[in-house]
Parts: sequence; C-alpha cells; structure tokens
Amino acid sequence: DKKVDILLFFTHNKKRYEIPVKEDLKVTWERKGSPGKLEFTTIVDTKHKMYLGDPVALKVNNNPFFFGFIFTLKPTQSGECTVTVYDQLRYFKNKDSYLYKKKTTTKLIRMIARDFGLKTGTLEKTKHPVSRSEQNKTLFDIVENSLTETMYATGKIYTMYDNYGKIMLRHPWRVNVLIDEETGQSYDYTTSIDDNVYNQIKLAYENKKTGTLDIYMVRHKKSQNKWGVLQYYDKVDSPKGAKLKAKTMLKIYNRQTRQLRISGAFGSTKVRAGCLVPVMLSLYDIKVSSYLLVDKVTH
Repeated sequence: DKKVDILLFFTHNKKRYEIPVKEDLKVTWERKGSPGKLEFTTIVDTKHKMYLGDPVALKVNNNPFFFGFIFTLKPTQSGECTVTVYDQLRYFKNKDSYLYKKKTTTKLIRMIARDFGLKTGTLEKTKHPVSRSEQNKTLFDIVENSLTETMYATGKIYTMYDNYGKIMLRHPWRVNVLIDEETGQSYDYTTSIDDNVYNQIKLAYENKKTGTLDIYMVRHKKSQNKWGVLQYYDKVDSPKGAKLKAKTMLKIYNRQTRQLRISGAFGSTKVRAGCLVPVMLSLYDIKVSSYLLVDKVTH
C-alpha cells in the first residue's frame, strides 16, 4: 500500500493551526445539488479551539485536496470533537429569485458568485444563452435548471464544483483509474425504468393569440411496445425550439438507467464527481468497457 501523507489545518484570527486527526477522515463529492463535504474526528486542543466559520484546508501528499469552512462542531465529554466542513457550494443552498435574459450558465454562475461574495476559478464557456424566471429557488436549482436547458439545446453535460476554494464549471474529463474485477472488489448494480425514463415527450405552449394549447410531441414506438407509455409533460414559454427540445429530451431519456456503485476501490486523489473513469466489468445484462461519469465519490 502506498503511504498517504495527510496535512489538515484550520485558520483562526489569521493564525494557522494543524489539526491532529483521530479517525474517520472522509471527503464526499456529488455531481449536483450538494456541496463538497469533509468530516473528521479530532482531539480538542483547549489552547487553540476551532470555531464555526473557520476555514479548513486538507492537503494529500502535499497537493491541495479540499478547502472549506466549519459548519458543525460536535464535542464530547471525552475531549474529542467531530467536525463537518463544507466547501463554497454550501452557499448554493441559499434561496433567491433571479430573472435573467439570454445569459449563458457561465455568466449566471459569475453573477451569483458576485452577489454572494464567492470565489470563482475556471468556468468553461457553455455558449448557449438561457432566459428564465426563477422564484424562491435554491441557487443549486437555479444553476441546475440553466445547465439542463443547455443540455437539451446542445447535448452537453457540465459539472459545477469547488476546487480548493474556487468554483469551477467543467465538461466531463477523463481520469485514468481503471475499475475492473480486481480494483472494484464489491459493487452494487441497478438498472431501472422507474425514474427519469421517458419514451414520450409532450411539451405544451399556451398560445395567447388563439387561446389554445399548442402541443409538441415525440414518441418512440419500439420502446413503448417494450415498456408501455412513459410520458414526460411540461409547459414551455415559447414555441421557438420546442420541437427540437422534445427530440433532444427523447434522445436523453428514452433509455434504461444504469447505476453502478463500487466500494473499496483503490483510492486515487484525482477522482471526483463529474470526471470520467474507465470501467471494465461484466454486469447482469451488459458488458461495460467504457468511460463512465462519476456521480458521487467518497474518499
């Protein structure tokens, strides 16, 4: 086994202190809707106590790995303390309303970051302009809705994440850490048509001039014969591009979902949610030999 060198420290009143980790140090990243999370248990140093809001940094083999702020402290009588640290994306749980016109997701993230005093790093240019009115939604949802619109229009997926104190937006990137029968010792595999699978897309536009609902509908006959009718229905704000949107959605959603959960794989600090890892496994109904998108990872 490779030796892993870990350095954990917090800053209070501009002074830096190293944190002795007792046990259970773990970092969790998810691809959407959740901030990065660092959890650990330490021995309380009564001279240098940690406080809520203090920044915490984690380096692995001297490389920056995680940076965030203390949100929860759980001290015990025996002098230990369990600490929960979140990265900047924790502030995307804030709710707000935004009305924006012809803004790419890239510009939207910049605007939100500015409004909430958050730091951004490299944000890939999504190019597709989006116009939306968002009322009382979390910032996560506001960004996710914009990314979804972009995906319907361009077929491209992006992941927003925090990289050691800077918010990034990135197209899936490859990390060559092979998962096969040897490295992915135990796995759970689920395939389903129960969630987010549709073979009929029906979009409705409220036509004020004619006082009718204009319907844009596409379906996949073969899939309906196999699985029955699984319909997605939604209203659209404009007839422009509605037909194309319906077609793209059918392409995206008319397929069974496959979820693979690997546990006890050999660790690599390069793997995070949003990246692609090569997987070679023989599963129940399919032989996988391709790059798969990481949805969640716990180090």
